[in-house]
Amino acid sequence: MSYVIVVWAITEAPIALVIALRESSILFAMILGWFFFRDHMGPAKILAGIVIVTGVVLTRF
Repeated sequence: MSYVIVVWAITEAPIALVIALRESSILFAMILGWFFFRDHMGPAKILAGIVIVTGVVLTRF
């Protein structure tokens, strides 16, 4: 079902934006792991999260 939604979104929006938002699910998994499972958020994970957010923001411009 998620693949169908992605294919539909690609027909409605720019491909770069759809793919960037699709790949941002890693960020949500990272935040949920930290919040619910007390996963350690070291400097590398924090930097990776910042890079993901920066990439998503840059696709809007």
